[in-house]
Amino acid sequence: MDISKELIWKKIITWPEVFELWHQNEKDNENWKKLYQQRGYDNWHDWRMSYAGPLGLDKLSWDYYEIIDPIKTVPNYYGGPFTVWKKYYYGDKDTLPYKDLLAEQVLRRIDGKVLKLAENFPKNTNLLGLIHKGRVVIIEGTHRCLAVSWLAKQGRPLNARINIALAQSNLSKLPIVGGTK
Repeated sequence: MDISKELIWKKIITWPEVFELWHQNEKDNENWKKLYQQRGYDNWHDWRMSYAGPLGLDKLSWDYYEIIDPIKTVPNYYGGPFTVWKKYYYGDKDTLPYKDLLAEQVLRRIDGKVLKLAENFPKNTNLLGLIHKGRVVIIEGTHRCLAVSWLAKQGRPLNARINIALAQSNLSKLPIVGGTK
């Protein structure tokens, strides 16, 4: 993957800074709180470390970028290796690009959240991803990536700045994460 054509490098970023970006994106969402409690976790930190640990996120070197043209780039990013997404959306694959996840049944199944987000997309947002086998796999920001992909499919513009924290993963296969405790 030649990120020099798709991204503008901003800075080196530490794992604690990356984890805080993730926390900032999710901390006020009551649905996430309900979800981690349903899965047996007492707090957001422990829940998200159950993702970060198996993926080795805390051991990687991170860089922070601005995505030059999200409407062109983001639909080609891949969904993360998550239990529920694999079960319901990826079929026999471990992941799929967002542009291939835009079927109506996917959008309906997630309660119209993506369509609502597309209509009211944040002006500035951050994603978290891994470069794995030459492609960007999103670890945090799936619904926003689907919303951008939906806008792209509709030929609609996006008036937002999207940044991404990225690290190279050398795992032979990304583990599926996100189950119960």
